[in-house]
Amino acid sequence: MALVLGTSCGFVEEAPVDNPSGESGIAIDTQARAVRDTSPATATTVTEIGWYARGPTEEADFEGGIYTDEENDEPEDLVDKGSGVKGESGGWYRITGLNIPISSNTVYWLAIQLDDTTVATAIDREISGGTAGARITSQTDLPADWGTSATKYPGYLFAIYAVWEGEPPPASTTAINIGDEWKSIAALKINIGDAWKAISAAKINIGDVWKVLDIA
Repeated sequence: MALVLGTSCGFVEEAPVDNPSGESGIAIDTQARAVRDTSPATATTVTEIGWYARGPTEEADFEGGIYTDEENDEPEDLVDKGSGVKGESGGWYRITGLNIPISSNTVYWLAIQLDDTTVATAIDREISGGTAGARITSQTDLPADWGTSATKYPGYLFAIYAVWEGEPPPASTTAINIGDEWKSIAALKINIGDAWKAISAAKINIGDVWKVLDIA
């Protein structure tokens, strides 16, 4: 399985757990690498950032963050970041409990910086199928201003993801999610004896209390 935006990298609704099986690895220690993606239509917040270490190396600190887009194939300003520790094994490493505000339908860069490891640490990558990747070198943290990339990678994907959340529909309105957009339901009907009957009221049980759903 290759890296896929929305599943094993980029903005995702659920954190990936399986080996993303990128086509190759590329060094990330002492560097920061970022992948570009567009936030979903209802996204408002990033709650988790993670990345995939391709194999075992020494323990090291890392940072994960979200950058705005400079519209020049590289990141620009840091929105916010968090920190974590990479263990000695390969696999997914995550920063949870984040509350990074983002706008919907907006281009961002998802970035990871890793401190030095004696044995070079690699992150999974794909050289096609994405929008863009970028890196800066000799980094001990994620800078507030990305600056000028040492390398820009058209079409690249790195195994970096961000879990997003969005605004739920109003509690008093019945809604359905279609294409990452909440649509209000104007009416509900049920078929009885081959005739459609409008439902004038519906209830849902929350904490052993029945709540009326507004479906008008």
